[in-house]
Amino acid sequence: MIDIDNTIEGVEQLYRSITGTAPLNGAPTDVIPPERDPVQYIEAQMDRLLSALGPPQAPRTASPPMTLWETEQAYVAVLDLPGVAREGVKVSLAAGGLIVNALRANPVSERAPAARVLHQDQPIAAYARHIAFPADAALEQVEAKMQDGSLTLRVPRAAAQGRNIEVH
Repeated sequence: MIDIDNTIEGVEQLYRSITGTAPLNGAPTDVIPPERDPVQYIEAQMDRLLSALGPPQAPRTASPPMTLWETEQAYVAVLDLPGVAREGVKVSLAAGGLIVNALRANPVSERAPAARVLHQDQPIAAYARHIAFPADAALEQVEAKMQDGSLTLRVPRAAAQGRNIEVH
């Protein structure tokens, strides 16, 4: 039990050093009461501590949703990049594919620099995705078009080498 109490005290000290305030609304760290189940007591204390730290933060970089299909002439990929301007998108060649990086501007800082954010469902500011293509994709001829929050990449198929050719 002493190890558990020391662990809780250590987490509280960490919280104090990060936030500069007392954890758990200033409640002192108590020894686990003998009438309480130690596991339930610790879980309750951890829940209180985590709620005092605030909600968990979402990752800052995400892989955008994508649809990829092929035709006889090309491969087409459409990526959803909500809130991203054309200037915020970068497409680069990579081994066997393309890398898409996109940066979404913070709508609050642009419109009201001194504002305090009260709620934000989409804290993601950056997107990154690697798209692999088959060997017959002519990656150096990729065409990119950004419209209405969607990036469309069209990669032509190179003339197939060693393919059987039908004789008419």
